[in-house]
Amino acid sequence: MHSIRESGPKLIFYDVRGEGVKLQIMANAKYYQSQEEFEQVTDRIRRGDIVGFKGIPAKTKKVCISFRTAACSCSSHCFKVIANALALTHALDNLMYRNRQEIAC
Repeated sequence: MHSIRESGPKLIFYDVRGEGVKLQIMANAKYYQSQEEFEQVTDRIRRGDIVGFKGIPAKTKKVCISFRTAACSCSSHCFKVIANALALTHALDNLMYRNRQEIAC
């Protein structure tokens, strides 16, 4: 699981990456058995988890190929959060800046 975007209380988009391929997963509450099941499943999934989905291929309004899921399972939870590339770059810049300031003093 690379990123999670909520588009309202009943629609969640997941970006899954693996082996150089990115896939968008669309989880919609109306395709699950009940609203409680949808909330229970989506509350357990976090960034970095290894997940499995069951559903059918679909197309979103922006003509992105997506995967419409009706069931989801978390195979393995991620205990250490994956660093975002932008945050990592920003952290390195701050570290370099701090080191330059220490050397200058």
